[in-house]
Formats: sequence, structure tokens, C-alpha cells
Amino acid sequence: MSDIPYKDKGSILGPLKTLGFFARKPVTEPFEPRPAADSYRGFHVNDWEKCIGCSTCQKVCDNAAITMVKIPGLREDPVLGVRNERPAIDYGRCCWCGLCVDICPTGSISLTTEYVHVCRENELDSYFVLPDPNGIHGKHFDKGWDKTADADLVDLQQQSMGEIEPQQRDDNFDEIVHGFTSQQAIIEASRCVQCGMCHDSCPTHMHAPEYIRAIWEGNAEEAVRQIYRSNPFSHVCGRVCTRRCETACSIGRRGDPVAIRWLKRYAMDAVSDERIREIAAEGKVDYVSGKKIAIIGAGPAGLTAAYDLVKKGHDVTVFEALNKPGGMTRYGIPEYRLPYDRLDADVEVITSLGVTIRYNTRIG
Repeated sequence: MSDIPYKDKGSILGPLKTLGFFARKPVTEPFEPRPAADSYRGFHVNDWEKCIGCSTCQKVCDNAAITMVKIPGLREDPVLGVRNERPAIDYGRCCWCGLCVDICPTGSISLTTEYVHVCRENELDSYFVLPDPNGIHGKHFDKGWDKTADADLVDLQQQSMGEIEPQQRDDNFDEIVHGFTSQQAIIEASRCVQCGMCHDSCPTHMHAPEYIRAIWEGNAEEAVRQIYRSNPFSHVCGRVCTRRCETACSIGRRGDPVAIRWLKRYAMDAVSDERIREIAAEGKVDYVSGKKIAIIGAGPAGLTAAYDLVKKGHDVTVFEALNKPGGMTRYGIPEYRLPYDRLDADVEVITSLGVTIRYNTRIG
């Protein structure tokens, strides 16, 4: 572009041309809002009764225009998947794309046909708004951009889980549930909106959003790594967990919750037992603390404590009254729900780290 000659050199009298505008009357549009289109994307409204504070709208916003604000007095119940937070909109950053509406799991957020907001210099904070059902000015406006089936970014249908037919299992104790295929697992994992409600509701606070994302990325080993951050009985929980996480799942408000338990099972089944033991050993200290610890009972609680303690360098011995480990997971759950070889695989992860189990030894 530098070789193109610039011919118009202008004139020293050029600025004087602007003086001609002083004699003209200003052009002013009448301050009368025009009717908006039916699907207009104006200011937000949020139904606080539907909103669960999941923060999915905040995560999807490309402009960082949404901030979750704690509201004193609102109900908070992690077990049911409810937080006492509501989204506030910074209209200095919002581009009215409508993604917050399209991704909202509960359908609480909408954009209205209201689009006029005037403020003075000392009211600049008025562009930061906490939407409620009444709109930003407390006036009723029709909804514009709202949740529709065509624009809904949430997949409400869970992948079906195959089972052995009843006539094929009446004379054996084979595991009834087949488990997800890799394609099913990736599709199911894609339904997750990473809101973290599952993490809040889980008694062990498993990192479900992280391992679900790893499955979606096709990285089963990373999923196992995230699972073992808080739960060494992962084959067991991938089959017989009571799924409090799925009760809290935000996707379950309008459809099927994400199959969090089955995804955990998929990740564990997709990685070899040997590789799982290697992953579980990551983070174990490379020194011996010199402390000896005795644990009574080789059930899930005792062995989980042993797992955490041996990774800190302690010498751990578990005393078990019976001749096999597992406690109620072995003696209270039928094999067609929890195959014994999967329970044994979980226990072998723990013993491979150096935990000693003394069987047939009753203490107390």
C-alpha cells in the first residue's frame, strides 16, 4: 500500500467548512421506542423460581458479561442441586447473542423486547443488572428470544443402557448391565454443561465434571486420573453408587440427568487394571514417614482410609475378621450387580501401593 500515491493534499481552509454546520438544525430522532420483533434480543429476565444458580450461563458467555451473585435468603441445597446465586448481567459487555438463553438447563432466562435504558453520568453502575421476572425497570415487556426446541443447546435424552435379556440370565449371575460403548460414552459426556452440581452433592466430592470432560475428549486415562483424586473404589461406584450426583444434575430439571455413574464405569472398564494401578500410584510420596497405622475392617471406609494414608508414606495394616476384603460391597451386593473381579481390582489397587491386609483377624 505504501507505493500508492496520495493525491488529495487537502486545503488549509478545509477546517473552515465545518462552520457551515453551525447554521443547521440538529437532526433528532423522537424518543419513542419502536415495536420490537417477536424474537428480539433485548434485556434479560430471569425466573428465580426456576433458576438453580448453576452458573452455566456464566460459563458459556464469551464476553465475561455474567457474574454469579450470592443472594442472602435464597435456598441453598447441594443435595438437590440448588445454589443461592443468581446471574447478574454487565450490559457494558453483553452482546445479546442469546447463548445464555439457549444453554440454560432450566429455561429460566429469557431476553425481552425491552431495549431502552438511559442513565446519567453518576448512574453508570446501572448497566450492571441483576435480572428478575420483572425486568430491569420493573415494567412488563413481552419475551423476545426465549428457549425453543430449535435453539436449545441442551441434549435432554440420556443414552440407553443395554442389558442382558431376562431369559438369558435366569440360570447365572452374569452382570446384567452391558455398559456404554465408546461412542455412547462420548455422546453422553457431551450432554454435561460442567456446572459442578454433581461435585457439590457427592458425599466424596468426586471430580465428576473433570472426568466427564476427559471422556468427551476421548481420554479415558485422564478420566481415571480424575476419578482417583477422591475415590479408590471406582469400579464399585461405577456400578452400584446411589447417584446423588444425578439427582442434583442440572440437565435433569427438564430431561434425563447425565448418566454420571455409567460414565465412571465406562472410564474404569476402558483402561487396563495394570494401567489403573500405575495411575493410582501417581502422587504417592517417595519417602517413608516412619509411622505405623492399624485400621480395623477391610470394608470401603477402612480401605479408602488405607489408600489415602499409604500415599502419604505411612505403613498401613488393615485387620479383617473375614477371609476376603470388601465388607458389605462383597457380602451385601449380588454378583450380577457388582462382579467380584471388579471389586477385587479395586482392592488390588490399594494393596499394590503397599497396604497390608491381615485376614481372619478379629480385633475387639
